[in-house]
Amino acid sequence: MPPEQYATNSSSLSNKTILNTELQIVVDQRFAWFDLGHRVFRDTSKRIGSSTYGDVFEGTLILSPEQAKASGNGTEETLIPQPKQKVAVKVVRYVDKNALTVLMRVLREIYVWSNLAHENVVELLGITTNFDDTISIVSPLIPRGDAFRYVQDPNVDPRPLILGIANGLHYLHTYAQGPIIHGGIKGANVLVSNDGHALLTDFGSSCLAEASFSLVVNGDLEGTFDWMAPEYFKADKFTMSAAGDVWAFGMTILELLTRKRPFDHLQNIGAIINHIVHKELTCPSLDASFFRLTDEWWSICLSCWNRDPAQRAPMSDVVEKVRTLQTESKIIVGKLLQSAVDQRFASLALGHRVSRDESKLVGFGTYGIVYEGTLDSGQIKVAVKVARYGDKSALPVLEKLLKEVYVWSKLDHENVIKLLGLTAAFDHTLSVVSPLMSRGNAFDYVQDSDVDPRPLIPGIANGLHYLHTYKEGPIIHGDIKGRNILVSNEGHALLTSKRYLELDGP
Repeated sequence: MPPEQYATNSSSLSNKTILNTELQIVVDQRFAWFDLGHRVFRDTSKRIGSSTYGDVFEGTLILSPEQAKASGNGTEETLIPQPKQKVAVKVVRYVDKNALTVLMRVLREIYVWSNLAHENVVELLGITTNFDDTISIVSPLIPRGDAFRYVQDPNVDPRPLILGIANGLHYLHTYAQGPIIHGGIKGANVLVSNDGHALLTDFGSSCLAEASFSLVVNGDLEGTFDWMAPEYFKADKFTMSAAGDVWAFGMTILELLTRKRPFDHLQNIGAIINHIVHKELTCPSLDASFFRLTDEWWSICLSCWNRDPAQRAPMSDVVEKVRTLQTESKIIVGKLLQSAVDQRFASLALGHRVSRDESKLVGFGTYGIVYEGTLDSGQIKVAVKVARYGDKSALPVLEKLLKEVYVWSKLDHENVIKLLGLTAAFDHTLSVVSPLMSRGNAFDYVQDSDVDPRPLIPGIANGLHYLHTYKEGPIIHGDIKGRNILVSNEGHALLTSKRYLELDGP
């Protein structure tokens, strides 16, 4: 029974009648092959999420005898004990006045989702009406949770997830029976599989444009405003579109690379909508996104945010851009990481002996950002300089960093900061590790009127003389200034670099 007929026939019935009669009729007639009945159990003590229209619980699915037989050796013994699968059970929640609207939305979600089969889309296992006199949607339990929470771990690289989301959206938009519009793309609606793959979920706002089972394409604003395209705010009713998904995908890139909601700095919905509709989107200022939101990624975001929906890049183009960027970056970084652990640098490799504290930013420069960290389980406080680069500029930047490591590793002088080693443990790039100097740089140090700067000057001179008369050939520092001189706990000057030391000569 199509949803329109369902709505018409049910208009004079109580909500309880709708649930007990017509809802079950729709399930029996349209979704019988997906009805899991009493084979689903939920654990109400393990609520793993909630949304406007439902609560999600951890549960268990008892596999059918047919499934059990197929997975065993075909004997009755394979049915005892019955095989089980951990599942997520989304139990629809509503109030009496919006029961019909909510159930229509859920039926739409089930219908769209039941058609899908792709490696970047969560599988729909089935449905049940066994809980709370309502309908529940059953899918595999994904213990890693959603993408937004997943990338809060600073050791997680969000870029592979972005490619998976793009592939999933492209699959929807080019679906064989007609384009499917997701309508709610954001980090919270993307789950992360055990092997780190992105899985699109939450198809409650989705529509299949050419469905025989009639679906509502035009409707009121739903979802989360922060990710919505500007055209969605310009009328009381709107038509969801692939271009709207593309806009939301760009916002999802921004969200995952910065680890923040879009427009995190704005305080209310009105300000967010005004910004989306009337203001240009600008790249976030320096923060935790410094590494990840490179010029190349920002360019992809901008291609998703053209204010004319017809001029936005289709997902086919976006997928190609993301895939190319990912491939080039992996090849470049892979080669350089291999170089970093070859025989020339084996003695300097610190691996996972180093940890960093992202909340303690020491400084940053054109090619890197410096964090406070520790070596050997906290025994030694260190400065961890993590290389930053655009995906296409990775090769020259990391080559310069390796050159710095090579030169620096040879130096041994009381007025030159000691190189402790390097690691590839952070952000899929190289990091240089040196002792942490809690007194900071010379320029900031001498701002204290009680500090006499004169003892630092001979130390700087001695350090430079050592470099210029280095036995293997003169070393040119290239960036001597107060901010590139650290001060030891004893008050000695120590040369360091925000650029790269260069051997003078071939």
